[in-house]
Amino acid sequence: MKYVLVTLFIPISIAITKNTSGAQTFAPNTVALKRSASPTDSSEKEIRGTVALDKNIEGKLAPGGTLYIFAKKAGMNAGPPMAVLRVVHPEFPVSYILSAANTMLPGVKFEGPFTIHARYSPSGDATDKSGPEGQNTATKTISIGQKDVKIILKSKANH
Repeated sequence: MKYVLVTLFIPISIAITKNTSGAQTFAPNTVALKRSASPTDSSEKEIRGTVALDKNIEGKLAPGGTLYIFAKKAGMNAGPPMAVLRVVHPEFPVSYILSAANTMLPGVKFEGPFTIHARYSPSGDATDKSGPEGQNTATKTISIGQKDVKIILKSKANH
């Protein structure tokens, strides 16, 4: 098995492993790495999905970059995201889980609806917007509990 370290903005790390089909999946023991929460706490709720590359950019990404997957409150175009997941040196497609464990500010409730965005930063810097990006397209907004939220990264010329 090959493991890739995923570092979050808060001091939590989880491992991703490749399954037999080549897709990245979260290692089974990652549940213990979530913040402790009561059974009724919203931190147990999550959004799951995958980030893949548009066929026009497959094999063309600069190696060594970082993938940022983030949830923004629906209708909020400005300001920081509600939650962020950082994947260093991703191998696509990348499976992801966003939950209260990924919130930018501890104690902020992870409540939707959201739009889910992803951006590949060639430099690894969160402010580098030169790489391909995408957002959920199947529905306008995403609710907590949704699974299979797909994002296709496209070059800015293809947007």
